[in-house]
Amino acid sequence: MWAGAVVGVKAFGNILINKLISSYYQSPDVFALLAHFQNLLGIFLSVPADGINQGIVKYLSDKNLRKADYYNYYYAGLFLNLLVFAACFISLWFYKDYFTSVFSINENRSLWILGVGAIILAQLLTLYFQSLLLAFQELKVYALLSAAGIVSAIAFCYFALIKFNFPVVLLAVGLGNSGLFLINIIFIVKRHFPTISIGKPKVEAIKKLGEFVLMALSILLFGKMVDFVIRQFAMNSFSTYQTGLWQTVVKFSDYYTAAFGSLIAMVYFPKISEYINDFDVLKKYVREVAIIIVPLIAFGLIAIYFLREYILVLFFDEHFRSAERFFLFQLIGDFLKMISFLLAYLINAQARTGLFILSQGLSAFLYIGLIFLCSSYIGIDGFTLAHTLRYIVYCIFIVLLYRKLIFS
Repeated sequence: MWAGAVVGVKAFGNILINKLISSYYQSPDVFALLAHFQNLLGIFLSVPADGINQGIVKYLSDKNLRKADYYNYYYAGLFLNLLVFAACFISLWFYKDYFTSVFSINENRSLWILGVGAIILAQLLTLYFQSLLLAFQELKVYALLSAAGIVSAIAFCYFALIKFNFPVVLLAVGLGNSGLFLINIIFIVKRHFPTISIGKPKVEAIKKLGEFVLMALSILLFGKMVDFVIRQFAMNSFSTYQTGLWQTVVKFSDYYTAAFGSLIAMVYFPKISEYINDFDVLKKYVREVAIIIVPLIAFGLIAIYFLREYILVLFFDEHFRSAERFFLFQLIGDFLKMISFLLAYLINAQARTGLFILSQGLSAFLYIGLIFLCSSYIGIDGFTLAHTLRYIVYCIFIVLLYRKLIFS
């Protein structure tokens, strides 16, 4: 119930923020730049969110973990997050001319880059400390803190829209649910570390979390960065307007795929991490989840397809109706993507680093090739077709990989 509440609150917050922006600017062009900026932040947050914090959830969810090891992982996770922030900020500052030109920041460039750096730090700290709550399955507390963060995000976005220009709006949106990050951190530290003393991580804990970092780097390289490059290719090859229409559908896709990802990260991943060494229990749990989830996903996506025109007007604006042509292949690809991720999370739980990196790399190269091939024949509509073809191949691969778990 609390996991569902978190997903619902986050989805509602994102929907309302995008509705505010689309109603205010009334142009798909804005969504191309908005998605580009969020993708940029995703690049910087990918290693902690998809790597370090996943490792924290895996190892701290072990009920037999010694207290000393618990603190080792705590400090190791914090150290790695701060290390990532340092690397991100140096990259931002070194390439500030490029980043500011991409988003048409013509004034106060250095100040804007400092704002992006502050957002990244706030996001990193919030995500890290909330991962501790997920490790202990304190979903009620997680839900309440997430709700407070989303309310603050909506308030920041609305204030930025009526008072400032678009570059500041981007910063407000980028802050997300980390606007109250100090409250999050103080609450979590007091709840779990009432007598904690200053310590340092041991090499062994860093090494184990490092395996998840390698997997996250593959997500960064073959996921977030590929998306960034492809979106830039779309804007250069077609137009910001056409890219914005495509990104409108992708943005709506993000609503439910992000909700799905949050749900399985909060509930499903800690459970399969706990059952990973017991094949029979794991098989039963995965099948029970699949029996419930797969029909719900199929029904939901079919409903979205038939309501697509109303969705564009309701969630965005009248000026976004032309985006309906992108829905069909986007939805088919999303169905295959979500189904395959139920099994793909097992690779993370087993910490099969090499296999994870290989599968991500091959999937990314396949997607890039399909993008160029499909777009050269049918234009920007080929982007969603490439999305579908990519996940047909990936779904077949992941089903064959875990065929014993599914069919035995």
